[in-house]
Amino acid sequence: MERICVYPGSFDPVTLGHEDVIRRAAKLFDRLIVAVMHNPQKTGCFPVQERMALLEKLTRDLPNVTIDCWDGLLVDYVRTHQASVVVRGLRAVSDFESELTMAQINSHLLPGMETIFVHFILCRPGSRRVRRGYPRFCPGVHCRGCDHALSSRTEVTQYTRLSESRRGADDMLNNSQGSQGNNDLQTAQNAIAILIDQISKARGVGRTIVIDKNWLNNQLSALQNSLPAAVHQAQAVLKEKETTLSRAQQEAEMQRQTAADDAQRLKAQAEKEAAAARAEGEKARADAQKDAEAAKQEAERIRAGATSQANADARAIIDKANNEARNIIYKAQQDANRLVQADAVRQQAEKEAETLRSQASEDIAKRQADCQQYIAGQLANLDSYMTQMLQNVRNARSQVRGQ
Repeated sequence: MERICVYPGSFDPVTLGHEDVIRRAAKLFDRLIVAVMHNPQKTGCFPVQERMALLEKLTRDLPNVTIDCWDGLLVDYVRTHQASVVVRGLRAVSDFESELTMAQINSHLLPGMETIFVHFILCRPGSRRVRRGYPRFCPGVHCRGCDHALSSRTEVTQYTRLSESRRGADDMLNNSQGSQGNNDLQTAQNAIAILIDQISKARGVGRTIVIDKNWLNNQLSALQNSLPAAVHQAQAVLKEKETTLSRAQQEAEMQRQTAADDAQRLKAQAEKEAAAARAEGEKARADAQKDAEAAKQEAERIRAGATSQANADARAIIDKANNEARNIIYKAQQDANRLVQADAVRQQAEKEAETLRSQASEDIAKRQADCQQYIAGQLANLDSYMTQMLQNVRNARSQVRGQ
């Protein structure tokens, strides 16, 4: 995955400190985007196009460095270009506090975004960045040594523009002072605007700036001289404001009364239209009730006809069912009679069979008794005969023994 890093900054002007950070960051990432951050509400020393041209000329030997510009939030630019790291240069310890706060805010707005801080490497003796008459150790910030080493054209152009801006500011202030009796408040406002503009354009290191002392004293003196008259003029402006406010309140009251009258008129018209709508609604309701009554009568007629036809059909179905039921009952009675007759025959047969069974049992019992009586008689006769025979045998034995 390609590692993309963004190096944002105003680069107004481009310094050797910027070049040092760009070259060192280009060695750490696959692609480095130098984003010139442009604020349309601020006026810089150099146009954005000129700053981009200087950066492109400075990085033409670095193939993985791209120059771009952006006028929105840094997190939006990083998200759009799918970068994950932002590199920032530190000129001194005082820069770390503000840079750390900004890094924390960016991390909150875009989770996953990392910020790397790179300190500027000091110029060493013998380096091409050291020029005659400048310090041997250069912090690489907006100092004269680094600016001269970067481009003599840049230095001359920058100071020419600053001088022209300052001369224009002095001329503006002098013109304002010449017409002090007419517009002292405007003079004070111009002086304050000039001070703010020059302080924002002043050069320096960190939070320390360099500005012409005599020029600053002149500006402050002019501002101090114009304040009393400006206060009176401000009071006049306030009085005029109160008068304008009172007039506006009167006009507002008149407009409110007119609006109230219009509201009453619109209310009466609305009530009239509502009454007409209610009458139209009552008429429509009466017509609807009449149509509903007619529909109800038609439905009753249809229901009565349908009921009569249904009753006739029901009677026919009932008659047919009754006939079929009578036929079924007749057939069932005939079957029952046949079953009853068959049952009577069965009962008679069972009765006769029972009589025959009783007679047979009695005959068998009688026969068994006769047989038993006959056998008993025969056994008695046999016993008597055998007894007589045994007695004869005994008598014969006795006779034999006696002889």
